[in-house]
Amino acid sequence: MANSSSKRIAAANRTFLATLLRVMAGVNTVTMAVLFLWFRYPTFGWVWLPYYASMGSSLVLYRTLYGLGNPYTNSAGEVTVNADLGSQGLHQYMFDTFCVVLAAQVLSLFTGVAWYLLLVIPGYALYRLVGFVRPFLPSIFGSRSRAAPSMEQFAAAAAPAAPAAKSAAKQQRQRPRVVRG
Repeated sequence: MANSSSKRIAAANRTFLATLLRVMAGVNTVTMAVLFLWFRYPTFGWVWLPYYASMGSSLVLYRTLYGLGNPYTNSAGEVTVNADLGSQGLHQYMFDTFCVVLAAQVLSLFTGVAWYLLLVIPGYALYRLVGFVRPFLPSIFGSRSRAAPSMEQFAAAAAPAAPAAKSAAKQQRQRPRVVRG
């Protein structure tokens, strides 16, 4: 019975990875067909550099997600999954990056400015990094930023609640509820 959760996650991961592969193959096929047939691009050349880079990065991201989410059977015969691709984690950022790369690739068929969409990826990483580092560097960001919590504040937060607060909360739960209406 303990393995049923792993089997459920494994089935969801297989479906997700198969859909991701179909989307990636479809976008890459459509992109190459439009560039060859509509725009009559030569087979090789500097024009293909952004497309080869986006196809390569989408392939690397897919392989990483595949390695994280592909289920396998261990020596005991139980289905094992490294990560649940439907939950929160680093793989969600990889999936978002994958989607941004494919969107830039499709939009680049209509305008060359679409490649600037890829700047969202390092911009978001910088945003997350500043949010992580900011509490530790209050002097750089001015007096309005929050300072890193002191050890006393950690101790106060970890201390158990006072007995008076516990009894007040218990009395609140024991009061009869009045239904109006």
